[in-house]
Amino acid sequence: MSAKKSIPERLWKSILANMPIPCVDIIIHTRVLRETCVLLGYRRIYPYNDQWALPGGRIVKKESLHATANRQLKEIGIRPTGGYKLVGVYPVNFKRRSDISICLSTRLRSPQKPRPTKEMAKYAWSPLNDLPSGLGSNYRTMLRDFESSTYGVR
Repeated sequence: MSAKKSIPERLWKSILANMPIPCVDIIIHTRVLRETCVLLGYRRIYPYNDQWALPGGRIVKKESLHATANRQLKEIGIRPTGGYKLVGVYPVNFKRRSDISICLSTRLRSPQKPRPTKEMAKYAWSPLNDLPSGLGSNYRTMLRDFESSTYGVR
């Protein structure tokens, strides 16, 4: 893929005000001491600034869902070791914009250490059954749906 091209700020603000933004959120999971853990990032920026979130990002033009997920994982230094499964599609409304989040899951053979980005100050592996209190509500829903579809737990 070629270098990212920005659109003019005025056009971007108009898009945000009038259209939902398609995004991919990724549940990256692995086993740590017989426990299923998921990778969470602590966000620096809106939306969900100063809260825990799933890795992910916007889908760019002509990019497949898997290509978006691979690009997002590459940006944080994670090497996917398997394919992706669809968890669900979620409309998410914020004060300044709306997203349509396509949530995918992927399993790693073992935990990997991601690198911080401009969006995420730090990352942590969290047990699925002990998620942090500062987790964005839509991510809690995605993780609950992932758990019920993967493990039959509600």
